[in-house]
Amino acid sequence: TVFLWIFWPSFNAGLASGDQQQRAVINTYFALAACTCTSFVMSSLLDREGKYRMVHIQNSTLAGGVAVGASANMILPIWLSMLTGAIAGIISVVGYDYVTPYLAKRRIHDTCGVNNLHGMPALIAAILSAIIAEAANYRQYGESLYSIFPGRIPKNLSLSLPPGAIDMPGEALSAAGQSGMQIAGFIIKLPLFDEVKNQDLYLDSPHWEIPDSEDTVDKTKDIRNVKLKCLERTV
Repeated sequence: TVFLWIFWPSFNAGLASGDQQQRAVINTYFALAACTCTSFVMSSLLDREGKYRMVHIQNSTLAGGVAVGASANMILPIWLSMLTGAIAGIISVVGYDYVTPYLAKRRIHDTCGVNNLHGMPALIAAILSAIIAEAANYRQYGESLYSIFPGRIPKNLSLSLPPGAIDMPGEALSAAGQSGMQIAGFIIKLPLFDEVKNQDLYLDSPHWEIPDSEDTVDKTKDIRNVKLKCLERTV
């Protein structure tokens, strides 16, 4: 999951070039970041004990990259990329908890919950891309509009492609990122949030749903049998 998360922006940007490729990477990153946060929150909210389910963390955290994929190369406001990722995370987590069991009752087999990670988020991607494509105009994109939608090139217009690059204010983005991290650090230290106890720092069970492992049970039984045999030989 970590490798998929890291390289998903390059998945969405692989077929794009120039400004479109840069936009695809940025839009995908923000969608994935928002999706990850939302997936953790939803996983805890839907669990009776408030714990995280690994199936959500392994899969739903990637749904944002799917949802923004069809329109990643377009000019999307940051808030829209993040909103898309958040909605995808919510739908994906709910899908694993409710849609997958419903499909199983109907004898519809969903291998690895593909519908929750790729199916439903892809519907969001289709809707979003249709809206963004309809809203795209020459004033916003310039001549690059016609490199994305060649069918919209006026017959009496001669173009000089490829379009120019979009300047990214690096200093402003860096300052905003640092400010955001400082604010996030301040928020998570508030008494409102549960502080992890020192004895629980390296334990999964207080905060994660840990399924019973047959292998672990079998190994424990084997160890007990060996100890009993050693005691019998000693006696």
